[in-house]
Amino acid sequence: MAALLGKLSAGLGAVGLAIGMMAQPAWAEMPSFNTVGAQFARQKVEGAMDSYDGYGLKLSKQWAKNFFAGGQYHNFELSNNVESEQLDLHVGLFAAVPRMNNTRIASLFGYRKASIDGPADSVSDDTGFIGVSLRNRAYERIELRADLHYLDWSKSESGFMGALGFSYFIAAGFAFEVGYKKQGDTQTFSSGFALLF
Repeated sequence: MAALLGKLSAGLGAVGLAIGMMAQPAWAEMPSFNTVGAQFARQKVEGAMDSYDGYGLKLSKQWAKNFFAGGQYHNFELSNNVESEQLDLHVGLFAAVPRMNNTRIASLFGYRKASIDGPADSVSDDTGFIGVSLRNRAYERIELRADLHYLDWSKSESGFMGALGFSYFIAAGFAFEVGYKKQGDTQTFSSGFALLF
């Protein structure tokens, strides 16, 4: 699995560099909702001795002037035969923030499904969620993100999920990203690459 993730990262990096060298708009003036990306991730659960390694994929597309839709998928290997998966699908409406340079705020509405699959048993849960996302592109090479979601799980305890993100644009249309997410007693750290299209 590590070899596959390494190849995925190398391939994504090569594609990103190629796109960055093509003729494109100089630098985006506003945060973009047209992105595709891949991440390496590490998850830590409070009280557990081990951390869990995995990967994530994301896609977001702006379909109208202030409307976008997207999704994320995360997979973690909890042990040799046990995997944790999470799928997130959402739509959003966004607007520029008055008197804040290059800043957009979005309201999100979505669906999230989580599952743990093992050789003997599998468990799953799902939820609808609402949230808000704030994105700032005050500098041409740097974008900052902050998200807050409320999740109403069917079987688990409902509550909030908070996330922070940082993107550094290596070239126009190609960024290195790091992120942090906390939901209940679970923390997730991630790093990867994203393409803007």
